[in-house]
Amino acid sequence: MSKIKIFIIALAIGIVATFGFTNTYAENNRGEAVILVNIENLTSDIKPVYIANDFALVYESDIPPDTKGIVKILPDQPGDYYIMRVISPEDLKPIEGKIPYFLIGENAIFRTDADGADILSNYGWGLTALIKRTNLKGPHRGFAPSTISEYDSDIENMISSITHSSCLTTVTNLTSFSTRYSYAEACRQAEQYVYNQFASLPLSVSFHNFTYNDTPMRNVIGEMSGITQPNKVIIICGHLDSTSEDPWNNAPGAEDNGSGAAAVVEVARVLSEYQTDLTIRFITFSGEEQGLRGSYAYVDYMVDIGEDIEAVINLDMVAYQGSYSYDMHVFSDSQSHWLADLAQDTMSYYTSIIGVDDYNEYPQYGSDHYPFAIEGYPAIFFIDAWTNGEDWYPYYHTTNDIIDHLDMDLLADISRTGAATAAVLAVVHFETVAVPTLNEWGMIIFFTLIVGSAIWLIRRRNKYLSL
Repeated sequence: MSKIKIFIIALAIGIVATFGFTNTYAENNRGEAVILVNIENLTSDIKPVYIANDFALVYESDIPPDTKGIVKILPDQPGDYYIMRVISPEDLKPIEGKIPYFLIGENAIFRTDADGADILSNYGWGLTALIKRTNLKGPHRGFAPSTISEYDSDIENMISSITHSSCLTTVTNLTSFSTRYSYAEACRQAEQYVYNQFASLPLSVSFHNFTYNDTPMRNVIGEMSGITQPNKVIIICGHLDSTSEDPWNNAPGAEDNGSGAAAVVEVARVLSEYQTDLTIRFITFSGEEQGLRGSYAYVDYMVDIGEDIEAVINLDMVAYQGSYSYDMHVFSDSQSHWLADLAQDTMSYYTSIIGVDDYNEYPQYGSDHYPFAIEGYPAIFFIDAWTNGEDWYPYYHTTNDIIDHLDMDLLADISRTGAATAAVLAVVHFETVAVPTLNEWGMIIFFTLIVGSAIWLIRRRNKYLSL
């Protein structure tokens, strides 16, 4: 089937899906529309907010007036635009008559306010706000290892302290909060917990504060500064917040995303004991379930200050094995295939995980790598379940997303992968200064006293002989 036919079919489906719907949750504001553009009519001067192999989504003001093959999506509806993966149109039946949508295959596009968006997360995967980019500066290229690393026994030793037990402890602590719903005070407490974990390590720790829907939220950052190239930054990240059908009271979020957040904390624990040439930044984001709000806010800040981010490794839902093979999907786009290759190599060197390559031309929406990727930063995304919904996590966004359903060995392996990949990227130093043991200190002190006493006696003897 040609791309033009796919585009026409998608348009027809979208018209059927949106006909007659009213937006119960939307605000009384109407901004500019998002335009659906046939990929064959996309030109280099158009800046999409999302692009796939067959279509692109672009805000109206970014479309040249003579562009062909365009369709306005929900132009008269109020609110913000969102995109979300929906395996079956039947999944959206509960919101019919409440939130309008436009379907293009598995991609559902919505226009609603913050309250409507909060509801959407219960009916699909990877809710992503389609944020109009006003400061796009193009790809941030120029960094990539000239060769993929080889097995390194020092790295193996370094990551060996990431274990089933250490991961279980971290996830247990994260899920001990009744909820990590972005709007809840308990999420602020979880942010403080991660801050304290980072602060217990030799890291510089800070909050990156932002406000969404009148609620103050915080990304948590731990940083180890590089010793030779501190201005070049490697980011290891995963979102901290969670949601469920009862988000204010009970959203344990063990898999989504206690697993990814725990991996970030574990990676920070082992890497912070060493020095690296490049800076490594460990980040847990809040507001992800509301459309990647925390990572969007952070990336905006990074672009504004011109931060030199060389690579982003995002971990989201990485501890569920289910009934399928012991595998892990790694998503990358054309500017980060080299990074995915490196991650796949480290995975094969140091773990028994089967890596699943998801190499795309364009960034995959749905998690916190996306705001980095659309700004041109190399970014990859780890997730344990993806293919056609067959291996999807059955407790996604429910109160039953608990530790009992997770595989701590898988989480340990993916945490080791993240640590090893970051170690190669940032060039970790394994040379250490020998520190005397307690017995050695005793011998040093003993001989120092002996030598000091001998010198003192000789000086006194010489003093008396001179009288």
